[in-house]
Amino acid sequence: MSVQDRQYRIDMMAHFTRTWYTHYVLSLPQHPEKMAARPRHWPPLKSLRRSNQ
Repeated sequence: MSVQDRQYRIDMMAHFTRTWYTHYVLSLPQHPEKMAARPRHWPPLKSLRRSNQ
């Protein structure tokens, strides 16, 4: 593997990481409910509070 090939591979990885990271960061504020989503198998919060009392 030549130096040019290695540099090309590094550039491709950097480009992919940069574009993915930018897309991820830009898509965060539009979907706050996805960040706060609980897994489906977790019980709802209301039933947990009721059982604690």
